[in-house]
Amino acid sequence: MLAIKKVAHILLLHGDSDKGPSTNNVSRIYDFLFVAGKAAIKRYENEEIYIASEKFRIIGRPQLQNIRNRIKKISHSKFKTIFYAPTFEGFKTQDNYSSLEKFGLGIVKAILDSGQYRLIVKLHPLSLARSSLYYGIAMELKDIIESNQTGLGSWVNPMKNDKTIYDYFIESDLLIGDVSSVPIDYLALNRPIIATNPFGINISDGENKFPFWKGSYVISGSKNVIDIIGIALDKDPKKPEREQIAKYYLGENIYDDINLTKLFSDTVNSIIKKDSSAGV
Repeated sequence: MLAIKKVAHILLLHGDSDKGPSTNNVSRIYDFLFVAGKAAIKRYENEEIYIASEKFRIIGRPQLQNIRNRIKKISHSKFKTIFYAPTFEGFKTQDNYSSLEKFGLGIVKAILDSGQYRLIVKLHPLSLARSSLYYGIAMELKDIIESNQTGLGSWVNPMKNDKTIYDYFIESDLLIGDVSSVPIDYLALNRPIIATNPFGINISDGENKFPFWKGSYVISGSKNVIDIIGIALDKDPKKPEREQIAKYYLGENIYDDINLTKLFSDTVNSIIKKDSSAGV
């Protein structure tokens, strides 16, 4: 398709994240890059991949159009709900951002053993499809949740599920997530995020590499996860930083009542109109 020069080619990624594959030299082939916010543009600069500024179009995340309206209508259970949604192990070793292998079991056990919170666990579908190691961990998690006597744990089958991830967003009070598009989208709810650090890197270095950490509570293991959940759900000192980070990743208008779907279609139509007037 890219060989057909008579049409404009627009790059759309499946989400916005700080994973390495989110920036690639191949992006330069496209006529336009639709991005959620300034973070995506800065990512290319950091990787020294030059793309002319006029190629970028900031469109926010139209997928999040109705999420803020829906969260106002949800009545939660008496237990605060924690949503743990780790990413998969990647296709290359350097692209493994998952917390599942290093301390996923510890996170789940700590939360269930506390008896203080309702827990929903949803793994990435590829965590069950590529590696026998990760499949084994996934099945162990499933057994721990389903055998827990409190009944506060829910295991979501990632291969067969009628709900979208946004349904679980709305149902939860706090997200525990890895470096992926999941916590970035969760920023739209302005609810606490606990970011995992399976790399064991210095937090300040991590904040430079993964800026959403600045608005998150970062954990490098499961030891203090209950204490951190308590702080995040009670006083939530990271809230002001999180609000600014959300605008950086998802666009300045993420908390405004703006029609993001219309913004997307208007942007596409403006490109079509320009090409048509040029005789393309």
